[in-house]
Amino acid sequence: MRPTLVRVPGAGRAGSPPRRPGSGGGGDPARSSVGVPSEPPIRTTVNRTTRNLSKSKHDPSISAAGRARPARPVASRAAAPAGTGRIVGPMPTPPIATDDDLAGLAARIDAHLDRELAENPMILAVDRAEGDLRRWFVRLAGEEKATTTIWLTLAQRTLHYETYVMPAPEENQAEFHEHLLRRNRSFNGAAFSIGEEDAIFLEGRLPWDAVTDDELDRVIGSLWTYVERCFRPALRIGFASRVAG
Repeated sequence: MRPTLVRVPGAGRAGSPPRRPGSGGGGDPARSSVGVPSEPPIRTTVNRTTRNLSKSKHDPSISAAGRARPARPVASRAAAPAGTGRIVGPMPTPPIATDDDLAGLAARIDAHLDRELAENPMILAVDRAEGDLRRWFVRLAGEEKATTTIWLTLAQRTLHYETYVMPAPEENQAEFHEHLLRRNRSFNGAAFSIGEEDAIFLEGRLPWDAVTDDELDRVIGSLWTYVERCFRPALRIGFASRVAG
């Protein structure tokens, strides 16, 4: 049976990336079907490319890149050698990329995301911020969370990736944050964090020279999987009075 969706505002406008809480924009934030504000649209100028989502039910054996895989979580591709799979301290300082390095990598990211948009029905939109900022917004359709938007930001040393998960909990705060910390132990290359207005994000980073098509596929697939896995259990703790079932 298909799980009940918790609708995310902005899903009707493909390609609108989320606004970080507190980043401005005015007006009342849009709300989900259970009354929890989540992913209000960002007010920014972007180059927008969108596609219609297939009406067919998503096959869980397909990764975020749309490729068939064995019956296991998308994030299982992220498995690292023993002792390296979790973030246990600061990562080594990556080398500084030159302008030519960054331009070449940005072009490869553009090409990869364009292919995924064309081939993968789960990807609703790919936007890129205009100007000097090398940032992409990848919006994916979900099941537990109706849409998930992943931000990819390329800097001189790293590719930072993050997604907005939900606003600060309204109740059971200690239990809610303990739940997320325990969830972090099972993740590879990403962790829950607290952002502006105590909203919950999931984020990580890669050295710029480690970014490949396979790594982009792993990052997008892993973040999507972790959000799908954790969204409703966390919602039931932090917004228990609003959520039933």
